Amino acid sequence: ADKSKPFFAYYALNIPHANNEAGSETRIGFDGMRVPDWGSHANLDIPDQEKGFARMIDYIDQDVGRILSILEQLKIDDNTIVMFSSDNGPHQEGRHKMEFFDSNGPLRGMKRDLYEGGIRVPFIARWPGTMPTKTVSHHISGFQDIFPTVLELAQIKSKHEVDGISIVPTLLGKKGQRQHDYLYWEFDER
Repeated sequence: ADKSKPFFAYYALNIPHANNEAGSETRIGFDGMRVPDWGSHANLDIPDQEKGFARMIDYIDQDVGRILSILEQLKIDDNTIVMFSSDNGPHQEGRHKMEFFDSNGPLRGMKRDLYEGGIRVPFIARWPGTMPTKTVSHHISGFQDIFPTVLELAQIKSKHEVDGISIVPTLLGKKGQRQHDYLYWEFDER
């Protein structure tokens, strides 16, 4: 890739996930997915499934750190927007207990619940020199807002109506953020 040209990269992780909770990094899980080893968590006096869960979170931290480091090495970090989020709240599958690490804090519910513990997730954005740092927003949005946000940041006009509302004003610390009249979710797995 030519670092002088605009680019879009999407990095989707399948961890933490119930079928990836333990074992050696060279071991392949029952569904063919790679299972991270326990790393520095191997000798902790906690259940094995929680060692695996902790290792997966550590693995995510390391991967995101590597991405940010590469952007810095290429000297494009100040001109690159990085967004990080999750698709749902914590789960209780694979014998993992979400209470063990207080995974959803005071929020009620978990993955596949319509309570905040199931649908409220963190969203972290970074664009040095453009987005304000160390700020918190209480704006309520959903993943349907990412596409119109990216379009606006890239200065692209869609030929079609898109779902969602751009959150660029919130990201840039400006007033005038449009609000959703309502947000809704539907799960057919329960």
